[in-house]
Formats: sequence, C-alpha cells, structure tokens
Amino acid sequence: SVTGATTLSNTFSVANNATVTGTLGVTRATTLSNTLSVTGATTFSTSVTATSGTQTFGDDVRIGKYIYHNGDTNTYMAYGSDTIDFYTGGDAQLFMDE
Repeated sequence: SVTGATTLSNTFSVANNATVTGTLGVTRATTLSNTLSVTGATTFSTSVTATSGTQTFGDDVRIGKYIYHNGDTNTYMAYGSDTIDFYTGGDAQLFMDE
C-alpha cells in the first residue's frame, strides 16, 4: 500500500492487483502485458496503441477527427461537423452529411 505522492524512477511491478484511488500519472512509454481496467473518466494526453487482440468499450468512444487504417495512412474515416467521409488511397469514396 502506498499513501501520498510517490515517485518511482525505474521499474514498478505488481504481481496481482493494483488499485489507484486518485490520479495515476505516467510520463513515459508503458507496456501492459495483460489487462488494464479503468473505471470512470480517463484522459490520455498522447496516444494509446493496441497491437493485437480485440478492444472492447462498454459505452462511448469519442474520436477527434480521424480513424486511420493501421499501417495505411491514406485509408481513413474523417469526422467533421455533422459529416463522415471515407477515404481509400487518399481519395474520398463516400460522403455522409446531415
């Protein structure tokens, strides 16, 4: 059990479960080998990468503007104000608007 502000400068390992009440800040790259379960609002200030498997979200997923096909930067969905556009090979294929 850790109470109060704590700084870990190298490796932090947990063999079973870890519970954080309050804020957990991570400033460098982090690798999770199994499951990360988050309850409540969560903000990632850079990016999150899932390299394999299926990602399941219980409620909302909010997208800023784009969803890209992994490894193919010119195939994506673009969200605008009341619009969704689909691109393949960098060319617009389908437009949807209100």
